[in-house]
Amino acid sequence: GINLPSRWQQQSSEPSRYTKRQESNLSRLLQSWQEEKKTMKPSKVLVVLGYVGVLLLLRPLLLDVVPSVSQTACIALARMAEASPQIAEDIIKIDILPDIVDSIAYQNVTAQHSEIFQEIAAFLFKAIARHNKELAQEVVKAGGLQALASILQEFDPAVKEAGCWAISFIAK
Repeated sequence: GINLPSRWQQQSSEPSRYTKRQESNLSRLLQSWQEEKKTMKPSKVLVVLGYVGVLLLLRPLLLDVVPSVSQTACIALARMAEASPQIAEDIIKIDILPDIVDSIAYQNVTAQHSEIFQEIAAFLFKAIARHNKELAQEVVKAGGLQALASILQEFDPAVKEAGCWAISFIAK
């Protein structure tokens, strides 16, 4: 079998449920926000979602064994990071990038939908690095450049293109 990184094993053993009060508060916040979001621009909606704790809710989904779940969580993070430099910084602060790098390596070994996830991960790296050089440096510190180097070795031209775009934003 394949050995999962130790931090994945640690996270999977912890309970990921919220208390009834937290669920209730989040539910009320989301209900009151439903009407307001109809008049907002899509990028503003993503920024607001970032501040109501969605980043913390998406993190465990990145480690899900179902490929479409981890892919969708990564897309959501990338879109929010692209919309706001503050959300990109928050993604760095809560240490999500090493999980993405580990996921790329893990999916390369298992060959389960790895091209799709690699393309999405490159989009996330680009979305974070595009805001400023400090965030680009954080992507490099998290191992993003090494992950992008492995992405460039893929056969699929769309995956290679996504990797090239991400590297270009890091180098900027």
